[in-house]
This record gives sequence, C-alpha cells and structure tokens, in this order.
Amino acid sequence: MESSWGNKIWQKTQVFIIPFFVVGVWMMFLYMGKEGNMGMNNRQVREWPALIKIAREKGLTPDQTYLLLAMRDAENGPAGYEFGVKAAKGTDLDEQARWAAGSIKANEARYQKLLTEGQYVGSRRTIPLGQGEPVDFIEFMAYKGSPTGYGWAPIDAPGMADSEVKMNKNWAKNVRSLKGKYKKRISEKGVVLE
Repeated sequence: MESSWGNKIWQKTQVFIIPFFVVGVWMMFLYMGKEGNMGMNNRQVREWPALIKIAREKGLTPDQTYLLLAMRDAENGPAGYEFGVKAAKGTDLDEQARWAAGSIKANEARYQKLLTEGQYVGSRRTIPLGQGEPVDFIEFMAYKGSPTGYGWAPIDAPGMADSEVKMNKNWAKNVRSLKGKYKKRISEKGVVLE
C-alpha cells in the first residue's frame, strides 16, 4: 500500500518537528518553574519556608531574614552543617538556622550599641575599636560578630588555615550581594516577610 503525498511529507518533517516541540515544551516548563519559584533552585524551594518560619520565631526583621537566607547560600554547608555553625555541627537545618538567626539578632544589637556609643565598628580584629573607618553590619558580622570576637567568617583568628582565610575574605561581599538579590526578587513578587 502506497503512502499518500501528505504522509510522505509528514514522515520527512516529523524528524525535525518533534525535537523542536520537545525542546519548546521543556523550555516552557523551565520558564514556568522560574516564575513559580521566583527563580529559586530546588534546595531553596525546599529550605526557604523553614528558614522564614524560624526567622519569624526568632523575631528577625525582614531585613535580617534576607540576611539569614543569604548566609545559608554563602555558607552552602552539607546536611548538619548548613550554616557552618561549629557549635551545632551534626544537627539539622532547623538547629543550624536557629543558631544563625540568634547570632544575627545578638550581633545586630551589639553593632547598634557600639555605633550608639560612638565606638568604631571595624572589620579587622587587629584594628581596635575607636580607630579606622566604620563598616556596615554585614562586614561587622563577618569579621567581629561572634562570642569570640573573631566573627562569622574570620580572617585573622589564631590557627586558621590559608584556605579558610581565602574563602572567608569574600564572605561579606557574597552575603551582601545575595541579600540584595533575594530582597529584590522577593519584593518584586509581592511577598511580605513579616
């Protein structure tokens, strides 16, 4: 039985049409996924609701919540060490996030107190309070914001490996960038973090 002229054309063109159709559908799902998830990756989709809930429980402001989200991505630690909190190593995301949220809150209060008292809030432990240029809260958190005074991402703590120092040097810049990106993305979508 001979094929009709239309069937012959279809057989020849389907080789080209089907792959384009498949790629088109795939791209449509990618686009819809980005819009539906605010451009978030799979880990963020899974973790952000829990992190935002913990931020609310701890009484973080929206700005501090953006910082918590940014710190999670900057640290990018494995399970049980998601925020790089050594005191809570081997726990879970929720416990790591509670420690990080507590640190943000405590250090913001410490930072504001130093500013109110007119003291220098410096970025390096080797520069004493009262000298040098003041820094923003993220840099303070990075280099001085911890009970030890060495910060969340120290660069001059005793016994630090060179690799850790190199990694921590960009922490404040990365967190600041991520925080701004997340704040913009979330506010553009009309989501309120209060």
